[in-house]
Amino acid sequence: MNGEPRYAGAPASAGVTSGSTTGSITTGGFSYDQSTLDGLIKEWLALADDYARSHRDSRRLVTVRGPGLDFASDGVARAATSYGRAYLEYLRSNRDYCFGQAQLCQNALDDYLGVERRNVTEINNSGQSVDDGSDQGI
Repeated sequence: MNGEPRYAGAPASAGVTSGSTTGSITTGGFSYDQSTLDGLIKEWLALADDYARSHRDSRRLVTVRGPGLDFASDGVARAATSYGRAYLEYLRSNRDYCFGQAQLCQNALDDYLGVERRNVTEINNSGQSVDDGSDQGI
C-alpha cells in the first residue's frame, strides 16, 4: 500500500494518480429595488389582513352547540368546536407568518434606504395607510 489508510468497503487503490481539479461553486442571488420591496410589504400586509379578518369572522366556530340533548348532538358539537379551534389556529399562524414576511421586507427596505428599522405591525395597527406616498417604505 502507499501509506494511505484503507477503510472497509473503500475501493482498492488503482495506483498513483496525480492531477488537479478546479471548479467553482455558484449560488443564486437576487436583488430588489425600493418599489419592489414596497410592493412586497403591501402584499404581505394585505394577506395578513385577510387572515386576520377571516379569524375575526370565524370566531363563532368555537361556540357550536348541539341542536338536541342527545349524545350524538353533543358529540357533533364538540367535534365542530375542536375543528373550529384548529382552523382559528391555522388562520392565526398564517397571519403571523405574513406579518413576519412583511417585517423582513420592511427591514430590507429600511436597510436599503439607510433609515431606522420600523415595525410593520405597529405601523399597520396605528391606522396609517399602507400607501402614504412616502419614499421611505410604509
